[in-house]
Amino acid sequence: MERANQSGLVEVVAKYVEAAIPLASANLQAGELISLPGGGRWKSTGPGQFQREESLNLSWVVAINKRSTQLHTLSEYKQVVAFIDANEAWRRQFGTLVGSQWSRIRLDLNWFLDGCLGAALSAAAENRDPATAAAEKAEAMVRFLDSSELPLEVIGPIFGLNAAGVGQIELAPNVAIVPIDETEVERLYSIGLLHPTTPELPFITAPSHFARVTSPMPKVVGETDTAPDPQPYLDQVKAAEDAIEDVLVCLRLLKAGQIGLGGRATLIPSYIGRSSHTSPGRSTLSPHGHASYLLQDQ
Repeated sequence: MERANQSGLVEVVAKYVEAAIPLASANLQAGELISLPGGGRWKSTGPGQFQREESLNLSWVVAINKRSTQLHTLSEYKQVVAFIDANEAWRRQFGTLVGSQWSRIRLDLNWFLDGCLGAALSAAAENRDPATAAAEKAEAMVRFLDSSELPLEVIGPIFGLNAAGVGQIELAPNVAIVPIDETEVERLYSIGLLHPTTPELPFITAPSHFARVTSPMPKVVGETDTAPDPQPYLDQVKAAEDAIEDVLVCLRLLKAGQIGLGGRATLIPSYIGRSSHTSPGRSTLSPHGHASYLLQDQ
């Protein structure tokens, strides 16, 4: 049933986006497209080496908003609304606050569909598949709607670690050492845990892996009568941070070589992404230096 819901929503969103793209992109006027900073993507050039490929980061928010009346009269738009309304569990989440006990945001249907359309338009401008971009947004929304828990993450790059070619290592339930690929470099860079070699040069030298601890948080829909007690959240984060410290201790006991944690970030999920709180790096090691802790796949 869940798979049918996911494929069904992805299908109706794809039809809406296909019908909406010509309308949203027709007769664009000055100021309707906004170029935002932060365009481009990190591309791997070798083990631990990444280079920034710059591109325009276009926002279609103004163009879509100015055409919202026309877009919302499309039959394909109404089909998406009807599909969501037919699912009671989904319907009751839209138009209200959804998230964790400590952080919630209003789940807005128009915002969701505008996001799918904007992602598709941006993908088309970058010569990527617009249907795939919209489908990724829709699939993420289905996972969020169907979940009863939200994963809190505490992550940190392990400076000095050289384990190129080694996959994800599951150390315990919800505790792992994860390879740093292009997607993870983008995430670690965006939250301040990885930095270019120099501000002038678009290159990043990254360790091969980062530590990640996940912890489930109950999803809350709607208002709550009482203010949340912050202590359970603080305890949850502290336990995750302690688990990462234990990972470093175990690696140091395993073999010789210098390693250190290059800062930590606590990621709190929401349907529009993840808010983050980043702690500055505490390691004296540089991510640009020699990775002396060699860990090979046995």
